Amino acid sequence: MHSTPSTGGDKDPSGSGSPHCTRTLIHPGKETLLWYDPWLINGPIAQSGLLIADALGRHAFERVEHILLDGQRWVNRTHDPALDDRWEEIQATKIHSRIQEDLVVWAPTSSGKFSLKSAWDVVRGGCERKEWYNLVWFPHSQPRFSFVCWVALWGRLPTRSLLARWGTVIDPTCYLCGNAVETTDHLLFECDFSSAVWREVLSLNGFNRNPLGTWKDVVEWLVSHFNGGSLLGSVRKFSFISSVYRLWQERNARAHLKRPTINCDGSVKGGFGGYGAIGRNYRGEPVFALAGGIQESDVVCMELHAIRSGLQRARVFNLSQVQVRSDSQVAIQMVVGTYKVPCGVLWLVEEICELRDSFRSCTFIHHVREINCCADYLAGYTSVAQIIHFDLHNLPLILSEMIQNDAKGKVYSRM
Repeated sequence: MHSTPSTGGDKDPSGSGSPHCTRTLIHPGKETLLWYDPWLINGPIAQSGLLIADALGRHAFERVEHILLDGQRWVNRTHDPALDDRWEEIQATKIHSRIQEDLVVWAPTSSGKFSLKSAWDVVRGGCERKEWYNLVWFPHSQPRFSFVCWVALWGRLPTRSLLARWGTVIDPTCYLCGNAVETTDHLLFECDFSSAVWREVLSLNGFNRNPLGTWKDVVEWLVSHFNGGSLLGSVRKFSFISSVYRLWQERNARAHLKRPTINCDGSVKGGFGGYGAIGRNYRGEPVFALAGGIQESDVVCMELHAIRSGLQRARVFNLSQVQVRSDSQVAIQMVVGTYKVPCGVLWLVEEICELRDSFRSCTFIHHVREINCCADYLAGYTSVAQIIHFDLHNLPLILSEMIQNDAKGKVYSRM
């Protein structure tokens, strides 16, 4: 059995610092190369600078059995100085009489069996566990949340300030607020958008306080307050890593998509139907807002009217890429073709599909009602058969406040 040395495990005495991950258990030594295999604890005998040549009595394919007498004890028959230099180590090497042939084992584990965890530990080397380790890695966490949070805590998120230093972007302005340089500290804590998120997260976890002064201060405080293995401790830690992940996800959505969104909603009250739609750019600023009403008692029909009107208005503003959001899962499924369309609204769905095909990119997603408040407000705005296109400089005060809250990342509780 010919095994070659590899990284990990016991250190290489040659001074290279390269460790060996495999070791060979000897008996009877017929399968292991004397000079090249890592059968000694400090690695192969043939270290850097040692010449292996037949003229010196050192045969490249010589086996360990050459220095074993009757498979029971070590003997240096040739008194080779290279063997003499390692003789104490050779004599200290156990001869495993209970095994039938030489056996290669994985040195970093006590069982001798290979595992990815032990290989990773060898590759990364020893280091102190960070004080925030249990805040990020804990049972029942979501791996992708933990990973993004781990990268953030190491300061390795590719923010615009970091990308600017690398020369890949020119403008380092924060995607979430547009008011400051996008560093990790700013993006995840100092930004108005993320600060509003953290205030809500702290409040939902029972801490009625404003966030601390810096991202480092926040993490230190969280380590001492979001701890323990209880259900409450796990929920608090999960709220932290999920918030970091969602902030980064929102940042990336604005950075890479930059597509306007159209929030749509429909409602029926007393046999009269209302619908509303609001289009916003990636910063959350309104592009258009409309409200309408017709004599109709089918709420799904009104949801479809809202989607159609929103897409029609988007075409007026020459938007080429949009994402349509509705709190009606049935309406979304009808449009994307996963729900059978009733005859009464077939014409509406067909018109929506025609409008969809006129955009370079048009996607439809379902949003829960609690985060669709602007469109919900517009759907109940009028009680007469009409359509209103709002002046963005003279919006109703309540609607303006809702738009500002959404742009700042307000968290809405699910009813």
